[in-house]
Amino acid sequence: MLIEQFTTLRKQIIEQATKKAEQRKKDNPEMTPEEEDLGLYIEYIQPQVLDAVRTLRAKGYNTISSGFWEDNKQRIGFHETTFSEFEVPHDLLKFLEEKQVEIYIEPDEIILTCNKFLEIDELKGVWDRVAEAMPDLKEEVKTRKETFKKEMPPAEI
Repeated sequence: MLIEQFTTLRKQIIEQATKKAEQRKKDNPEMTPEEEDLGLYIEYIQPQVLDAVRTLRAKGYNTISSGFWEDNKQRIGFHETTFSEFEVPHDLLKFLEEKQVEIYIEPDEIILTCNKFLEIDELKGVWDRVAEAMPDLKEEVKTRKETFKKEMPPAEI
């Protein structure tokens, strides 16, 4: 049941993102400076991770993928090894436990596993707290302008 709920939600979010992005391409194909840095139209970034991606990039993290992953998982991937010795703060672990979300920090990604169904606004709240907890790298993030692919499917973003 849980997997089916997330599968349905994922499909809805990707369909909405695709529709918005296609409309954007027709109405205003000029990329903003932020989009040039990200390497894609902002409409392709799923709403539950958009603010977290912005926060992480402002802290120096070079994000390359984000959003629904597989089954009941969410993911934000990074271009390089970022988390070699990061320890998740206790208050974040407690918050995630209350939401029934597990966090896995890999060298180049953050994975969230949801053990109960969360709506998009709840997922956004979780991602916002995760991004807030990540230390500032005090580095300028690299742009993906040169790797932008206009036809990149939303599921890959």
